[in-house]
Amino acid sequence: MPIIGINAGETLPRDMKRTKAMGEFKDKAKGAANKAAGAVKDAVGDATDNSELRAEGKAQKLKGEAQQTKGEIKGKLDDKI
Repeated sequence: MPIIGINAGETLPRDMKRTKAMGEFKDKAKGAANKAAGAVKDAVGDATDNSELRAEGKAQKLKGEAQQTKGEIKGKLDDKI
């Protein structure tokens, strides 16, 4: 079912483009925060020899990287629209 008001080749209204850019920014910001928090947990886990905290930090860093990649993809797709 096609989206009402958006046809092939039609550009998005300015407000919709701004919303998409905000989604890109939010993903990148969340990703950066998760990477930083994960790095801290990883470092504290190393310092305290806590393998569970270290693993949690590594997982959170990976989550952050994925979120940043998602934001980058959103940005590249938005450039194409």
